Amino acid sequence: MIESRRRLAPPALHMQIEREWAIPPQTGYLLRAIRVAPGAIEALRAGSTWKILSSHRHAVNFVDSAGKLLSLIEGQIHMGPFSIQVDAIPARAWYADQPDPLRIALEGETRVSMGGRILDLSSAVSWNPRPDWSALVTVPWRFEFLPVLLNRLRTSAPPESLACVLDLLSTHSAGPDAHRSRLRDMPRAAAATACLRLCQTLAEGKLNDVAAASAALAGMGPGLTPSGDDFLIGVMFGIQSALPTAKAKARSNFIYRASAGRTNTISNAWLSAASDGQAIQAWHELVDSILSFNSGMVDRACQNLIELGHTSGADALAGFASFHLGHNTPPAA
Repeated sequence: MIESRRRLAPPALHMQIEREWAIPPQTGYLLRAIRVAPGAIEALRAGSTWKILSSHRHAVNFVDSAGKLLSLIEGQIHMGPFSIQVDAIPARAWYADQPDPLRIALEGETRVSMGGRILDLSSAVSWNPRPDWSALVTVPWRFEFLPVLLNRLRTSAPPESLACVLDLLSTHSAGPDAHRSRLRDMPRAAAATACLRLCQTLAEGKLNDVAAASAALAGMGPGLTPSGDDFLIGVMFGIQSALPTAKAKARSNFIYRASAGRTNTISNAWLSAASDGQAIQAWHELVDSILSFNSGMVDRACQNLIELGHTSGADALAGFASFHLGHNTPPAA
């Protein structure tokens, strides 16, 4: 879920961008912030030295020693809980392999010093990272739109994603044998099994088993945000879109606490944000499309989510849909 533009750029293009950005920056170059997520300001207040995690043509992602994240993005990139949208990221701005950590310091509340550059926050608008989850709780949307989510995942999700668990949970599955075969063929079959256990135990209200399944999923899979973590994020979003606010927060925090310390620091930051209902802009678009009761918009929003990363978007959306499949029967108190 690290900020980038959909699928990763080809290696040759990425190397070209890094070579261009290796040129030292012009001292005092002014960047202007357009939108700022509160999490970005919190990260800036807490940290002073940062490492460039990844650099793209339209986004630069930073991480500090404590695992806090910060993203500078241009307008075509999705906002997220740790994002600052700027008017333009200058070419040749930063190089990911620089030997020394980059000092980034918040100066007052209106500017940020970034390794010889100034980021002007004075005219930036605060961006709320929480979609209107509570509105979904009161709207009977699942009968009409959950099949849209399921169909888009079955049609477009990468075969190696955790979307395969949907057919094992769905009451509309064509037959169990083919699905068991698909599960055996998955490189991360253990993750898929834990996904099923998590959704089933959440529906039954068995919190000890929920904790065990969450812990099993945490950190499972390769990458900066492993598939198991992305699925947990989607499940927490499902909880917050189905349960009253206080209960949703308690259940989400329960899942986060069970998974904390079992994954890398970067993914842990995303899990923490998700437990508080914070999501990237693509999730806002999905919630807004459901609330508009427009199936075409819902389908497009699902496709946009699936296209994020290699399997990250699909895994998270699968977690969201899986929770709602299991939530057709109200969980125990």
